[in-house]
Amino acid sequence: MRKKRIGFLLSVLMAILTLFVLGSTAHAKEISVSGLDANSAQVYDKNGQLMPPSSLLNTTTSYQVTYNWQIPDSEVLNAGDTVTVGIPANVKVQNNVSFPVVDADGATIGTFTYKAGDPTGTITFNDRISGLQNRHGTLTINANGNSTISGDERSIAKSGSIFTSDEAGSPTTLFWHITVQPGNNPTIVITDTLGPNQTFLPDTVQAYLVNVVNGMEVPGRTVTPTVAVDGNIITFSFTNVTSKLVLNYRTKPENVDSAAGNVWHNTASLNGLDVATDADIVFGGNGSAQQDYSVRLTKHDADTQAVLASATYDLQDSTGKVLQSGLTTDANGQLIVEKLAAGNYQFVETKAPEGYELNIKPLTFTLGTPKTLISIEVSQDDQKMPVVPATGDVTLTKTDATTKKVLAGAVYELRDANGKVLQSNLKTDAAGQLAVTGLTAGDYQFVETAAPTGYELNATPLPFTIKAG
Repeated sequence: MRKKRIGFLLSVLMAILTLFVLGSTAHAKEISVSGLDANSAQVYDKNGQLMPPSSLLNTTTSYQVTYNWQIPDSEVLNAGDTVTVGIPANVKVQNNVSFPVVDADGATIGTFTYKAGDPTGTITFNDRISGLQNRHGTLTINANGNSTISGDERSIAKSGSIFTSDEAGSPTTLFWHITVQPGNNPTIVITDTLGPNQTFLPDTVQAYLVNVVNGMEVPGRTVTPTVAVDGNIITFSFTNVTSKLVLNYRTKPENVDSAAGNVWHNTASLNGLDVATDADIVFGGNGSAQQDYSVRLTKHDADTQAVLASATYDLQDSTGKVLQSGLTTDANGQLIVEKLAAGNYQFVETKAPEGYELNIKPLTFTLGTPKTLISIEVSQDDQKMPVVPATGDVTLTKTDATTKKVLAGAVYELRDANGKVLQSNLKTDAAGQLAVTGLTAGDYQFVETAAPTGYELNATPLPFTIKAG
């Protein structure tokens, strides 16, 4: 049965570091850390399958090496301090790599470096995370296996590497290497599909057959393929292939970015063989750091500054998206939100304490600014609701004592129960009525001060009561 062979992923590092960080100052030293030794590494294949520890891994196959690490809070971290990353023995990283490790703001907090062939890599920190705590994260390395595993009689395999670099270490040419076991077919056609961001260099094509001398493979006669280029698809045609074939050529990389990292991909297939082989050249990498932040809100009375319990808030992001709801101040007038990433946030009050008006103004704050505190304090005041007394209305109707005809032009005073004049010159209208509104609960009286024309003054007080509710 034919097996698909995957060309090996050139071993380079791609790091994603998550730091949750508080520090002080001391001399540069090796930091105590858990999870970054070779035995703690977990190796996954391209399909995400976890490889058993110490398993033999093929040199033509790519893998991901993942670490979960933590620095104890008791460990003081200072500028120049380093962390060692152990590389498992069953994988190989072949390129020199150096890239910055950054925090949530994109600021560099350290540098990851690796020298091809070494058993370890190193993270060197600067002083940006001095004074931080709760430091843990992950590190992922792209690598190849470290064992040669024999395959089918007829096969194709591909690998790649950085061939030359400039003074800054950025690649200037890439090297692609293809091996073919021809089986009984002397006519070989290799179809090679270049991934983006690279240009084929036709003058760099070299090919030869392999001889076996005293059990060792050595280069044999040179062979020259017919080369056809159609966009990013390159076809190499060979005849009279009698033994293992080796094909090498180079490409020019484009859009090189050492900080963000590059992956140059290539796929090769062999005529008559229903499989393809993939290879990647990976350059650079990236590191990032994040940090837990917390915020404490204190609620006050706007006038007395007394703390207020039972104020309820939503936590929103800067766009108004609700991240947490039902956050309520305690007996100390406080609520605390922890484990927040850097960013812009706002508290929005959704329910005011009893007897207070709702404060709908968003309380904005920012976490993760340079040298920000891990925990910040914010506060907001609420105004007491105004005391609105219960009020009532009254309407007086003036009529003729005998005919009950309504009488206009009667003039009254409104007095309280003690006779104090509250309003005067209140006159009945054409309907014989006068009205007073907005009276608080209590006892009142109307007293006529001028009778309608042709009528006697009735000075007897007319009492009434406004009741609450």
